[in-house]
Amino acid sequence: MSSDTTFSFAPPLAALAAEMLSAEITRLTGIPPHRVGRRGRITLETAAGLPAEAYRLESDGQTARVLAGDALGFVFGVGALLAECVVEGDILHLPRVATTSAPQTPIRGMWMASHRQSNSYFAWGIGDWERYLRSLMLWGMNVLGAYPAHMATWRGVVPWGPQRGFASPQHEREWERFWQAEVDLCHLARRLGLPYYAWVPPNDIWPDQLTPDIYKGGDNACPSTELGRRLILQNREELFRRLPHVDVLFVPSHDNGGCPCPQCTPWVNVYLPLVREQAEICRRYHPQAKVWLSTQHLSRAENEVLFQYLRRDEGSWVDGVVFGPWSIADAEELRRGLPEHIPLINYPDITHALRCQNPIRGLDYFTSKVFERDGPTTRPRDIERIWRRMSPYAVGSVPYSEGIHDDLNKVIWLQLGWDGQRPVREVVERYCRRWFGHAHEKEWADLLYALEEDWMQPLEGNQHIPQAAAQVQALVEEQGRAADWRAQMFLVRTLVQEYAQKKLRRDQMLEQEAMESLAVATSRVRRVAGAVAARLEAGMALPVDQSLRDRIMQVVGRLQQEPGMRIESAGRLDFPMNESAWILPRLRAAASAKPAEARRLIDEILHWDDPGPGGHYEDGGNPAREPHLVLGEDYVMESMGPDLRHSQTRMAYNFADTPGVIFEFPDLDPTARYRVRVTYVTTGRMAGDIRLLAGPEGQHEIHGPMDMPRQPQFLEWPIPREAYANGRLRLQFVTGGKGRGPLVPELWLIREG
Repeated sequence: MSSDTTFSFAPPLAALAAEMLSAEITRLTGIPPHRVGRRGRITLETAAGLPAEAYRLESDGQTARVLAGDALGFVFGVGALLAECVVEGDILHLPRVATTSAPQTPIRGMWMASHRQSNSYFAWGIGDWERYLRSLMLWGMNVLGAYPAHMATWRGVVPWGPQRGFASPQHEREWERFWQAEVDLCHLARRLGLPYYAWVPPNDIWPDQLTPDIYKGGDNACPSTELGRRLILQNREELFRRLPHVDVLFVPSHDNGGCPCPQCTPWVNVYLPLVREQAEICRRYHPQAKVWLSTQHLSRAENEVLFQYLRRDEGSWVDGVVFGPWSIADAEELRRGLPEHIPLINYPDITHALRCQNPIRGLDYFTSKVFERDGPTTRPRDIERIWRRMSPYAVGSVPYSEGIHDDLNKVIWLQLGWDGQRPVREVVERYCRRWFGHAHEKEWADLLYALEEDWMQPLEGNQHIPQAAAQVQALVEEQGRAADWRAQMFLVRTLVQEYAQKKLRRDQMLEQEAMESLAVATSRVRRVAGAVAARLEAGMALPVDQSLRDRIMQVVGRLQQEPGMRIESAGRLDFPMNESAWILPRLRAAASAKPAEARRLIDEILHWDDPGPGGHYEDGGNPAREPHLVLGEDYVMESMGPDLRHSQTRMAYNFADTPGVIFEFPDLDPTARYRVRVTYVTTGRMAGDIRLLAGPEGQHEIHGPMDMPRQPQFLEWPIPREAYANGRLRLQFVTGGKGRGPLVPELWLIREG
């Protein structure tokens, strides 16, 4: 039926759903629907006997009825109807369908982090929020999780209390704009019928309030000091007093939160009474508010303290426990340990690609360095896998999101929360139908699945990458999707991938040419070093494909018209995809060094990863070059300096409360002597210590606990023959008690003699 003859009739209970239906028909057809017309009819009717949020949908292709018993049921019914409709020009074709549907999980939310590092949310006004929340509600969202004031991120701002002040008028304007949007968002949630869940760290305060006597490390105040605790609770009082509504208060144990001082260790013993005090304050202003805790960064021993606490009467103020990022126990283990009356709620990270709870397994290293954590992510297979792993143990979920770049991931998660048996491919196709049109929905869906695979394939040899860029560009141009941020987001992703692939091939060629020149240098090595450095530096400075680069920037410009939208991968196009950042300083040093030193530096460049005859080299974190890794995950560090090898910024990693990172070498000569050489390096985020053990049971200590350095250190130790008497060597890296877990960037096993 044409949209100018579409009926839309609604009882008062369905007013919100009717608004959404009208707006979507207008968006899809370009013509507002009329309430009176000659043919075709969509009616919204109240029905008794349906469960909460359920709907019945009846449509014969000409007349459609959406029946529900509550306001959200109508919204979800309208969303299901729209997902099945087909639009051709200004014609909206109703489906032929008869179905009754009710949600399988009662909690289907999104925690939309509006702190500064978010992509989009931080800059949004209430109109932006409403448009996006309505779009997610049509896919089944029934809860809004918000970050009303992540205080630790607001330097130069103390907006409340006796210390009120701002570093500048600009700081004050920025805060007032943000806070007004957060208050408006709280009201909006109530108007849309969404419970408002507030994420509030346990012990952050405004950074300008931190003084040496209450700052003991990390980003937060020490609650074991009288002043620190007083400021924490004063700030919570101001926050809860100003928020119009709080239905759930979620106070995570860490991320963010915690204090490393001895008085706050173990943290669980400070965390529980501190959150109880905050819960009491919150309930003075919001008496019905529920309170959730988490186990993020708690050890297994601390988890057990929490479990026992919740079994006693003193834990009766707690209404739920969250399984979130950096929890040492998985959802199954948490559910098994929690008292039966305490619900478990999933809080999965579906927004990040690496250094996160659910990293992309097998993510190509160079792809990761261009897109980092926050590139446009399409993970249909991964999201389904994660959901199926976590969902059996929880009453629902409120995933973590930092922006609209994970839009498809949200929709898949919400739809699985409604019906866990629904084929994800069908969800992706309906997503593509809604945003890109029926005519190309399968082509778009194929592309989104292929984009997921592209990130898990080696960048250099992936022949699909240029095809994907050409295909998305053709679809965008054919369909006139220049103003559609979703289409443009996928377009810029494919264009950046194509540029990165071209740059990788060019950079690798330049490095190979440099290495070949150095390998044949037998005399005048200083002159050779200088000449090779000049050629390599000049080659790296040239753009790879200027027209492609210009096209990327054109699309980025369009996307940046969306409030707060950041495409940071476009700023990483010049990332060196070879070892030139490490090679060039050594070549320059060799060019001015004495001949012997110049020769040493060139040999170091040529033979860095050569373990010698009978030896082994392991590039931790590089799936292609860690054949002897038997336990550990691949981990890619954030930026650590301009002159490191790539092998020093990727590493094998494991949690602290695990057997650690383990390498096994099965075919050693028990009569030979071996040494182990390692590279150790870390960043503040992963600061901690490390210990190296050898032998089947780790009975031989190669070195005791040592703090991981901030700059690469190269260390060697002999291995006792007893550790490999049977020809098999097991090297086990564990923490000495500090930090998130052991990190192993590089390992050489060197046979002596």
